[in-house]
Amino acid sequence: TSGVTAVLLHGWTMDLTTWDRVAAGLPGRVVRYDVRGHGKSGCDGQAPTLSELADDLEAVLAEYVPTGRIVLAGHSLGGMTIMALAEQRPEVFSRVSGVALVATSCGDLPGVSGVERLAGRWLVKRAKVGFGRVIAPGLRVTFGRRPSWGDVRAAAAMAGNTTGAAFVGVREELTRHQRRE
Repeated sequence: TSGVTAVLLHGWTMDLTTWDRVAAGLPGRVVRYDVRGHGKSGCDGQAPTLSELADDLEAVLAEYVPTGRIVLAGHSLGGMTIMALAEQRPEVFSRVSGVALVATSCGDLPGVSGVERLAGRWLVKRAKVGFGRVIAPGLRVTFGRRPSWGDVRAAAAMAGNTTGAAFVGVREELTRHQRRE
């Protein structure tokens, strides 16, 4: 309904364009933004914590949806951000009519591997991860059977546009996310 604003949060290494097709089909107002270190959003060289991302979501709601009903949707990291906000500021949810958690987790994610740690030492120094074209073939397997190459290339480009600090640090932060209660 037109009285509800949908706020869509993207996943780790993605950006707000992840939601393009969904946003186009939603009624009413839609708000999306790039989280710190992703897409066009900068970061200060430090990876954001889930708590900081929840603070950012609260600030977005205060500025862009100060009144009215809200539906929150979060993919992966976006869903974890919503969980963190619910934990930190439950009163914000008095205006929330619904929540969609898409391919997200409440915890028990695998730890960072030795290979990831080794690559992370190099990646964390990069302003942007880059090499989106190079990772597209490897990323393809995460899309299931017969994926659209356009979708795979778009995801690879988004990952390449993530800051090194966010790419490495948020991955580590995800392993600390435990919200089972």
